[in-house]
Amino acid sequence: MKFTLPVLALFATAITGAALPEEDSMALRRGEAATLDGFSIDSLEVKDERFGDRIFRGTAKEVYEEMNSLKPELFTEDFDNVVDDVSDGTSIAKRQGYNCNWDNGSPVNSRRDCDEGLRYLRALGQAQCGANAGTCARVSCSWNCGMWLCNKRTVHHWVRCGSIANDISFIMDQCNRRGRRDFSTHYIGLRWDSC
Repeated sequence: MKFTLPVLALFATAITGAALPEEDSMALRRGEAATLDGFSIDSLEVKDERFGDRIFRGTAKEVYEEMNSLKPELFTEDFDNVVDDVSDGTSIAKRQGYNCNWDNGSPVNSRRDCDEGLRYLRALGQAQCGANAGTCARVSCSWNCGMWLCNKRTVHHWVRCGSIANDISFIMDQCNRRGRRDFSTHYIGLRWDSC
């Protein structure tokens, strides 16, 4: 007993003194792993020539709301009626296929859970969504519908935001509620996420 108590105290001290992510880190705040497919998790970046050189950071929803508050005249279309982009205006990067068992994560509860995120992406339209080199950026997480842009390159990579919406729709058509669409430079992922 004399030996057990000090050992337990030492063990408890080691656990409480272990390095923890900073309070504002996504891993601690979101309750998820600090990596996804071996890529570190980073914020989505969005640029739109109508805002000059400014780079916005956050999910598609957060960026849309910030842009709309700065220049509401650019977003006059009724948000709830943003139409699907039926063209296959996906990324210029060569497609390499898709994987319906991506990340072995849980599937999204319902396709309808993704509607809000898709509307925000389509409302951003021609704006460019980007991820830093070797990172995955959370694009959207409305209603636990996790959408991701993962950059395979060693430099920052940009994709038209509306193309991400098309790719998510493709994943839902091919894989139902979970999967990823691969390109030579990046991939777009869909899975259930805790938001």
